Amino acid sequence: MRINENEENFSNEWDFKTNYSTFRQFFYLHRVKATLFVSPTTPLKDLANKLVGLTGERFTICLSNRKYSDFKTDGVRYSPLDVRTPNSKGELKHWAYLDYVKNIIHVDSKLPEKRIGQFISFLNDNGIRLLVDYINYSYVEICCRHPYHTFDRAVEALNKINERFKVGRTKLQTEGLSKKEIYSHLVSNIYIDGYCNIKTYKRLDEFKTAKQQVNQEIEPKLEIQIYKPRSLEEAKQQGVSVLKAVIFSLNIPTLAMDRKFEVADYTYIPESSKISQDRKVASCLNTEEGNTLPNLPDFIIHHKHSYKLVNSVWIEAKRANDICSWLRISDSTFRRTLKRLGNIVEKRGDRKRGYFYGIDRTQINNTTQGSYINNSISNRNKSKRIRGESKGLKVNKLVRDY
Repeated sequence: MRINENEENFSNEWDFKTNYSTFRQFFYLHRVKATLFVSPTTPLKDLANKLVGLTGERFTICLSNRKYSDFKTDGVRYSPLDVRTPNSKGELKHWAYLDYVKNIIHVDSKLPEKRIGQFISFLNDNGIRLLVDYINYSYVEICCRHPYHTFDRAVEALNKINERFKVGRTKLQTEGLSKKEIYSHLVSNIYIDGYCNIKTYKRLDEFKTAKQQVNQEIEPKLEIQIYKPRSLEEAKQQGVSVLKAVIFSLNIPTLAMDRKFEVADYTYIPESSKISQDRKVASCLNTEEGNTLPNLPDFIIHHKHSYKLVNSVWIEAKRANDICSWLRISDSTFRRTLKRLGNIVEKRGDRKRGYFYGIDRTQINNTTQGSYINNSISNRNKSKRIRGESKGLKVNKLVRDY
């Protein structure tokens, strides 16, 4: 097992949170999918003939065998230009499609900031000047490595995140060589201020052969995959803050990704030291809040619908129609109560699959333990509706959808 500066300073007796300043933070930008909108002043269609066959040390452009459709001209199908770049082994791999009809470039890139700049320079060196008006990012990966012995604890943390941030489309996926050896653990389509996936996995050697074996010399990677961020900077901010909350909850350092095969694909994020933990994720992982209801603010306690709504979604988020049915209130009453509670209630998911409503516990200042939550799952008609003072009340629990 290799040693880097964080591992040298770290031992199980040390408290990473207390000695945080001793550790350098290693977070990385990995794969990015983006669309570059080329300025109309430099139409790709007029440059297509010059672009096909262009070859250099870093890029090769050829005609793709993929088909696109131009719906503005009765669905005419055409082949975009394929841009390839050598990987760490020197093999030419797909990097981008140049859509010369719609005047956009679809990038699927590692080292995105560096390679996009290199590509523009490559064109300039060949007498082709492209002006990019703006870039839309559709997918961004942020990651870090953590010590090998912490894999199981990282899995436990992801399970907690799954419970806290799941919505209707969330899936928990595990893959393994055997029942005892999990090498990948993925929570897909959770909602942390937007859809994302989060996973931890071990490096697997000889994946396509019968001799599959986990590489114990390469530490596990913790990764968040963010969909449709407004900018690359926003993705870095969100990604690092979520991963940092996980790392702090595990009380472990991050490890440098400085080996040859890593340097070729991963971009170090130097500004990560200035990014704080995601408060919602940190609260989920660092506090034992589960089955207790705090002494709520007076404006909730003394308002019947507000108190009932908080009760109904304290354990897990639910759809609006489930809440209305359970509480026997109208949709208009539900909406008025939501507005009254403000940011204490968070909305997760999307309209197509139905929004989920849950409590953002970071917005409730008084977290003194108060009420006991009834964990039994029973028919609503058999359960007793408890009315009384703000303390000592039981909280009804809806049946989980498993």
